[in-house]
Amino acid sequence: MTCFSCGRALQPGVRFCGMCGQRQARTSGSFAAGKTLRELCEREAPIGWRRAFEILIATCHAIVAARARGAEQLSLEPESFYLERQGDRWVVTVLDADAGRDPGEPHDTEPRPAPPSWLMLDRIDYFSPEKLVGRPLDGASEVYTLGVIAFELVTGQRPFADATGPAGLITAQLKKPVPVPSKLQLAAVIPRAVDAVLLACLEKERNKRYPDVGMLAQAATDVLTIEVSNAPEPPKRQPQAARSVPPARPPMVTSRASTAAIRVLRGASCGSPSCTTRHAFNSAQDATLFGSWLLLDHFDSLVSRRPDYDPHPHAGMATLTYLFDGRLVHRDSIGTEQVIEANGLSWFHAGRGGMHSDRHHPLDRVREARLHGLELWVVLPRPNEHDPPAYAFHRPQELPSVVISGARVRVVLGEGFGARSPVVTPAPLSMFDLRLPSGAAVPLPAPRHADYQRAVYVVSGAVEIKGKLVEARHLAVIAPTESVGVTAARGAAAHVVLLGSAPVLGPRHNAGYFSASSKARVHEMTDQYNAGAFGTVLGESRARPLTPR
Repeated sequence: MTCFSCGRALQPGVRFCGMCGQRQARTSGSFAAGKTLRELCEREAPIGWRRAFEILIATCHAIVAARARGAEQLSLEPESFYLERQGDRWVVTVLDADAGRDPGEPHDTEPRPAPPSWLMLDRIDYFSPEKLVGRPLDGASEVYTLGVIAFELVTGQRPFADATGPAGLITAQLKKPVPVPSKLQLAAVIPRAVDAVLLACLEKERNKRYPDVGMLAQAATDVLTIEVSNAPEPPKRQPQAARSVPPARPPMVTSRASTAAIRVLRGASCGSPSCTTRHAFNSAQDATLFGSWLLLDHFDSLVSRRPDYDPHPHAGMATLTYLFDGRLVHRDSIGTEQVIEANGLSWFHAGRGGMHSDRHHPLDRVREARLHGLELWVVLPRPNEHDPPAYAFHRPQELPSVVISGARVRVVLGEGFGARSPVVTPAPLSMFDLRLPSGAAVPLPAPRHADYQRAVYVVSGAVEIKGKLVEARHLAVIAPTESVGVTAARGAAAHVVLLGSAPVLGPRHNAGYFSASSKARVHEMTDQYNAGAFGTVLGESRARPLTPR
């Protein structure tokens, strides 16, 4: 057998290569058809940006899977990933001392040799700036390493290939700008969107990179989807009178505003004292009409007039609670109990299925407090439908707040107005809370790409958008190609929330508290919930059974 990393001949049964220190996670026969990413980089790169991005996405998913299996210390150099082609997809295995172990395999007793100095110097290319200076590492550090690997696969060279010696390389990584891939005069054309992803991975400051490999995988998937869907079809011979057919696009749900620059929608009554206005972005339970956003509930009342949200299930989606005033107590089936404060964000990632309740704070009942805020539902991408449920609360001081043209803007999700939210989302989303004084005009951030969908919900007051008046409790859906701003109208202050999302790819089937990529999955969710698989909220009675829609 030979080492996966350096190719040195090894004796059968040896666990570590004495030359490079790489753990041999399986027998050579198991991976006879594949290769490490180091082999791919050295022998075949450049391999074309599409193939490189497919492999990058598979690598990100492999890291997420390794983390889910409990691996904590992952070595992310290219020799640590083993690549195989299975049918029409790439499969990547993490060859790490933790993640590479077979289920039930005992921990290694053989001592692992230290890598030789020549290999350590060769690995410096893949070190993030913070690793070079000895600072703590995080998800953005992993993104940097994968960015170097992707850069090499796309261009055939590492970002600072012209640096001389280890000292020169370290100086370049810390101080010099990364070369733009499309300007390296390669034979293949590299789209600007590919440039943007690679350069974002290789930013010197970690807060400017993707926060983790999950977000990197989503960004790479977006580029593949957009570029492939925009690629022209090969020329075909057609009769002269025949009509040309536009290039085919993957299944995609677009906004209702695609035929108009601005479309104003009036919210419906919820039919419940729990909320006052509802915008449901779904149609016949088979699609979403505004990207990943599925529902917006706006509530504003005294505590005594609004009942608690009793325990209820969700699956295939995440629920967001964002309060302008008051507070709620969130409890869920994974053991969380959290007070939701005003101007903080509550994110319940239901994944494959979970239960939660939202109840008034006991002190607010005594003093008859006001409760004012939004609850929003977000459908999860197909790969995240089977995620275990999770919960996170981001306090007000964690969410950036800036002043633009006299208006106070809180960046709740995404990036814009010169700031970035720390909240990690499974798909590209943005949410901004804008408080505009009388007469203030604020330009809205440009869409991330040609299909990125945006909408402005007016919480109070009225605003003017491209000559259209939008009143309180109304939603203005903006065509993706429009550059617009909002202006407080009628000589009064206004309060608006700007939402944004990439389109949802493929079909969605929505049934009450559940959303999935297939009807069969929705019925499966219902059966699992009725069987008690979603668990119970601690100290709460179980909600009633559900009937599939």
